[in-house]
Amino acid sequence: MELHTVNPNDRLPSIVPIRFFINYLHDKDGKVRELESVEWKKIGMNDTTVARIDHLKRDGGPKWAVLSKYYEAWKANEAPPVTGIPLDRWAPVTPDLKKLLNDLLIKTVEDFADINEDVMAKIQAPGIRALRDEARKHLESLKAMSAVHEENKRLKAELDELRAMIEAKPKRGRPPKEVNEPSHTSQ
Repeated sequence: MELHTVNPNDRLPSIVPIRFFINYLHDKDGKVRELESVEWKKIGMNDTTVARIDHLKRDGGPKWAVLSKYYEAWKANEAPPVTGIPLDRWAPVTPDLKKLLNDLLIKTVEDFADINEDVMAKIQAPGIRALRDEARKHLESLKAMSAVHEENKRLKAELDELRAMIEAKPKRGRPPKEVNEPSHTSQ
């Protein structure tokens, strides 16, 4: 069986866990084994899928890349992570729209930008398509600003390095003349 590897540039599936749980299985030996599972669904859709954690881990791939951070939070008894820009931190989203989107498990601007036409049809709000397009443009501009920021950091480091080289380089030419103060002699 070939294991999947996740390329950081790949688009990850828009899925979220509904719940993690443990099933108990009796072996032939009479021992009880714990089988951890997750129930997940695609954002904005109604159908759920149940998968065993050991199978997801073994297969790797994009689903596990998304679900693993939620699993680790569940194991540590911590709140699930929010990856991305929360909807309430993006000005165009009203409190009513946020509630509507949260009901569809859309919790970040990234989730909202990724919704497809099926999910779009479930959102009964005027101008939702234009707002989704605005979310996409917002994320593209943040990505471009991040690239500019990284380029600025690189150029500043290069400039500091050049300044240090200039300071370390010995001065050429004659040393400056010493200025002697004129002595005052009385005549």
